[in-house]
Amino acid sequence: MTRRYGMILLVFFIFSAGCSGAGNFAGLDVTAFGNQKELIGYYLTHREELGLGPDQIEKLKTIRENYRKAAAPEQADLKVAYDGLSDVLNEDRVNLDKADKRIEEIGNGATVIGRKYIRAVADAKKVLTPEQLNKARLLLGK
Repeated sequence: MTRRYGMILLVFFIFSAGCSGAGNFAGLDVTAFGNQKELIGYYLTHREELGLGPDQIEKLKTIRENYRKAAAPEQADLKVAYDGLSDVLNEDRVNLDKADKRIEEIGNGATVIGRKYIRAVADAKKVLTPEQLNKARLLLGK
């Protein structure tokens, strides 16, 4: 039972770090999920270096705004699931079934947000020219 409790805590901290804007989880830059510091914002911040035209800027802003609106319900659900998991873990006797349910909710929510983010990035990359994408990679150091 102690091992299972330890796994629950481990998963909680991984997802907590992963979706709060702290770095990298499973190879994805999850800063995007929590802080909205997504790659699209990077493109817009570096619009001059990338040589973005007014039409490209507007398209990128629209893609970013659509992503934020689409991800908002899941982000709210994710916060509720985190709060619920915190409540479960703060009980004197941890109900592992409740904790498992909350962890599953967190995982599902993070997956949905991640998929929406990846689609938004794919759409954004279609707006940039191959030269602009290459320059963005150089600026990012990748």
